[in-house]
Amino acid sequence: MLDEAWSNIYGAFSHGYLVLVLCLWLAVRDWRAATPSHLAPAWSAAPVLLVLVIALVAMDILFLNSTRLAVLPLVFLASVALTFGWSAARALFWPSVFLYFALPQWWAINGVLQSFTSRIVSALVSLTGLPAYVEGNFIRVPAGMFEIASGCSGLNYLVAALSLAGFYALMYLRRWKSRAILLAAAALAAMLSNFVRIYALIMIGIASDMQHYLIRVEHLYFGWALFMAAMVPVLFLARKLDDADAAADSGAASASSGAGVPASVARSTLAAALLTALLLVLPEVIAVQTQSAGATVTNLPAQLGSWHLASGGAPSDWEPAFVNAQEQRAAYEQGSQRVDVYRASYPHQSRDAHVVRTENDFFGASWRLAEQHSASVGGSPVERVSESRGYLNERERLIWSWYVVAGKPAATKLGAKLAEMRGFFERRRDAAALAISTECVPDCAAARERLTRFMQESAASLQ
Repeated sequence: MLDEAWSNIYGAFSHGYLVLVLCLWLAVRDWRAATPSHLAPAWSAAPVLLVLVIALVAMDILFLNSTRLAVLPLVFLASVALTFGWSAARALFWPSVFLYFALPQWWAINGVLQSFTSRIVSALVSLTGLPAYVEGNFIRVPAGMFEIASGCSGLNYLVAALSLAGFYALMYLRRWKSRAILLAAAALAAMLSNFVRIYALIMIGIASDMQHYLIRVEHLYFGWALFMAAMVPVLFLARKLDDADAAADSGAASASSGAGVPASVARSTLAAALLTALLLVLPEVIAVQTQSAGATVTNLPAQLGSWHLASGGAPSDWEPAFVNAQEQRAAYEQGSQRVDVYRASYPHQSRDAHVVRTENDFFGASWRLAEQHSASVGGSPVERVSESRGYLNERERLIWSWYVVAGKPAATKLGAKLAEMRGFFERRRDAAALAISTECVPDCAAARERLTRFMQESAASLQ
């Protein structure tokens, strides 16, 4: 999983292998500077490791992949403590924690960064009077349209900047105040470089009628060139902070002499390895017997309340997709009104087939999101849904989506995960993702009312 993230040059963590090398560099440096005088097993670390590995198993059962990766540095430290002692774990603490600069828990702030970037760039466009119309994450110019998408949030630049600043801070700076200043400066420089990148691309697009190489072909390296330029003043600041720390700190670090590895360490290493191996096979030992979700539905019903299948029953060019699911699509009509329906079923979730995963998509490749929020549905067994307003082939549309996990509806991924946890204890692994959609005709208020009526009549049958 890490290799997949670290090998993607367009991803936010393409610097991962560099961070791993820097972790090893820091580990060698810190171990030589503070080698423990005595190496021996610390059996008090066994309960800590046990809890962590059980947490790994639980997250594996619930398919929490990114969260599981975030536990790895802690598992490593607990294993070092069990095998060589707490003093050894303390010596390797910061090199281990440094790996977090390459782990995917940073995706938690990506949405916030995307929204913040959209607001800043929109403000720059308005202040400078560019011929552009701003709506949410979209910027329309005379020759086309720009989208400040998820990958334009600047997360990749932010994490790379924090990695470089964090490495310098751990290697050379002694005071925590200096380290905090350097990290803040690096984060600010990374975000500013991303704002400049997007704004410059908009100007280039307007000036070239969207025909410039950076618009049509490639702007990845353009962004990294701006990032490197923005990091130059940060490196100068780092040197100033280093000089200030050196002037204020008159003490010198003293290194302890190393010690041999006692024979008992070999036995504790084997014990820790066996314990870990035993716990890692627990998902197979405690495999859940799934409760049947009923007969597999291969087609949506011909009628839902007063809504009938449209001619041919085929939905529009809206193309949601859920990996390895039993998918059903249909279009329903009531007079001149039309609602498209999508349902993806997982009678028994597994590692390869589960409802909440990155590749699963309620929208499709042609969708352009304008705004998204939670919406209440009155008079329906599904109390809340996620409402997305956007454009599909330049036509404004609403999409209402929700999950049903172990029989419980949930509007968000987090709610679906919590329902999975409850379902695990009820010995149920069934899940489904559902969505309905309609065009904003004559407007989105009318579309919202149309979806509400459809949900009131059909939500129970769809579930």
